[in-house]
Formats: sequence, C-alpha cells, structure tokens
Amino acid sequence: MILYEVFVRDFSDQGTFKAVENRLDELVDLGVNALWLMPIHPNGEVNALGTYGSPYAVKDYTDIHPDFGSMDDFRDLVGACHIRGMRILIDWVPNHTAWDHPWISAHPDWYTQDAQGNIVHPPGTNWMDVADLNYGQGGMRQAMLDAMRFWIADVGIDGFRCDYAEGVPQDFWEQAIAEMQTINPDVIMLAEGAAPWLHDAGMNMTYSWDGYGAIWQVFANGSAAHSIQTSFESEATSLGPLDRRLRFSTNHDETSWDAPPPTLFGGQDGARSAQAIVTFLPGTPLVYNGQEVGSTQVLNLFERIPIDWSTNPEMRPWMTTLLTARRDHPALVHGDISFSVQTNVFRAERNYTDADGHTHRALLVAHVRDGNRTTDLSAWQGMDYADAWTGEAPPVSLSLGPFEVRLYLTP
Repeated sequence: MILYEVFVRDFSDQGTFKAVENRLDELVDLGVNALWLMPIHPNGEVNALGTYGSPYAVKDYTDIHPDFGSMDDFRDLVGACHIRGMRILIDWVPNHTAWDHPWISAHPDWYTQDAQGNIVHPPGTNWMDVADLNYGQGGMRQAMLDAMRFWIADVGIDGFRCDYAEGVPQDFWEQAIAEMQTINPDVIMLAEGAAPWLHDAGMNMTYSWDGYGAIWQVFANGSAAHSIQTSFESEATSLGPLDRRLRFSTNHDETSWDAPPPTLFGGQDGARSAQAIVTFLPGTPLVYNGQEVGSTQVLNLFERIPIDWSTNPEMRPWMTTLLTARRDHPALVHGDISFSVQTNVFRAERNYTDADGHTHRALLVAHVRDGNRTTDLSAWQGMDYADAWTGEAPPVSLSLGPFEVRLYLTP
C-alpha cells in the first residue's frame, strides 16, 4: 500500500471533496493506491484555535464539514476511489471532542471530570480546544462504535487512521476492530502510536515514530546513517510477521509544527534522499500532499493555505518512479532487507525469491550529506541491476553528488 495523506482544505483552491475526486487519476499515476483524509467532520467553534479551528476538534462524528461539500459528495469520492482500485481511510479522533459537541450538554458524564465535576481537556496535554472522553462510560463507547460502524457499513470507507490511539483503552480497540471486521473483513486500521499493544488489539499499522526520529537526526542533525538501521532493527524486535509500520519523512504534524522536508533536510535533494529511504524500508510508505512538488509551505492546521502545485516540476516524475517501484517491484513488496550502511551513505538491499525460483533484487544507495562522496559497489556487480531513473548499471565505484539517490532494480 502506498498511502497518500490529504488535507482537504489545502489540497486545492476549492478545498472540497470534488476537487480531490477530480485529481484521483493523477494520484494513481503517481503510484498511490490508498488515501487518508484528515478529519472530514464539522469542527468546534468553542475554544477554537486560529481562523478555522483544529480539524481534530470534532463536533459531530457522523456529519461532513460543510466547507468540504455534502455527504453525497463524499460518497461520490469513495466510489471514485473504489472504481480506480484505491482504498480510502478517514481520520478518526476517539480520545476527545470539541467543546460544542452535543455530548457535552447531553451526556457530561461521558467526559473526564475533575474533583469539582468540571469536564477537562486531555490530561498531560495542552490541547485546550478539546474535551477528554471517559471510556469508563458504556454509553459513550457504544455511541462511538455506532459512529464508526456508520462510515464502514453505510458510507463504504475502507478504514480509519486513529488519532492518538494510545489514549484509548486496548479493550475498546479490540471490540471496535472486531465489529468493523464483521462488516468488512479487510478493514484497515492505522494507529497513531507505536506501542506493541496496538497490534495486539488488532491494528494493522502503527507509526514509525522512532524511524522518523532517526531520519531527522541523520538529515537535520548530522548523525551517522547507521541510526536509521539501528532504529529499524530495534522496532522489528517488537513486531509480529504481519505487523506494519507507517514510514514517513513528514506528515501533517511534522509539516505544521516543525517544517516541511526541504526546509529540514537540506533542500529538495535532501528531501528526496529522506523520502527514498523511508519508501525503501519494509512497511507502508506515506506521502503527505505537496511532497510530490517539494512544497516548502507550512500547512498550519488551523488556517487555509492552498498548496502551490506549480513548484519543482521535476519532483513529480522522480517521485512517480520511486512510488511505482515500491508498489510493483516484487523485491520491494515482499523482500527481506539487509544493510550495508556507511556513515554518510545509506545502502540496503531487498531480495525476494518467487514461486518460480526467480530472485528479484532492489538496492538503494542514498547519500545523506551535502557535498560529494564515493562509495564502493563492487559487491553488486553482475546481478543485472539497472537504475530506476536512468537505466544505468551500478559502477564498481559510484560518485555521489549532494544527497544523490540511486535505486537499482533487477527484472
């Protein structure tokens, strides 16, 4: 799965579902086969942040934000995705609601309260624009399940990206996932969190926060490329054979609160190198809208900043080659990984032997520094490798420019 995250408000000048639908073919051509839409629900006005409020302050779990279109518009988008063989997930925010959610007045006991009986924001956070839900209340749990069931059974989405999943009890996720699977056995559940118990609860995917941290340390802080290998191997010890990590060089949080990859990672070349690494690693690669044009815009969650799609036209074909290889090449879909990382050059190979006994190979060489460097590729001679972008075979000694990336594939 190649997952593409959409901030509907900023994805187009119109900021609507129809505008997303109109560009689905373009996303398919890019190599994308699954969409994750950031929250599509009405968001709260009480204690709202910024001009538009946070999309993660949900006011109604079963309605559509009127700025984005109608429920029929959203159903059309779901159908258009399915016609193209794409899956569609929506962001689900189960830990808290907006302060003007109807449950606040109708069921105050469904929320966490202090000693004086006041509803509180999520403890340990500064999220003052949302009210913390109390999962000790059976009525609230059932209402949450009913709302989730509506989107799977009645609207036909394929799953949820679950915000702050670690803030919700494991037994709720076990119940919710089991119920969703009775409607759609192939439902996709992506947890924003990295705790192993999320997989025990039935989540298909969890966040590779450590992997992102390693990328940040290497590209933004000068750490050795070995940090990426160390992070991957450490994560693998807690994962089962079917568990997947979501791998990313940015997402809505990192772009909004830190900076976009070109700003963080040494320019457009550094952004490409970082994205190539997270795409190559086993797991599910993520692309945040705007990455395919090397956007340097800070897409603040509380404002409206339409993406400028005219920038860096050379980035889109580069990204297309990377993502389609990741989606289609057997070694990148199924292959085991082995590392031969150097301090300043990330090198790794993935191999897969199919049922006919044919071994498919993929070799990534990604320079993680500015400047020029040479790396020895003598170990990969005579394997019928060709670079995905240029078609060239790997030389014995490869001269790399600043943040240069080579992806070698065998037939």
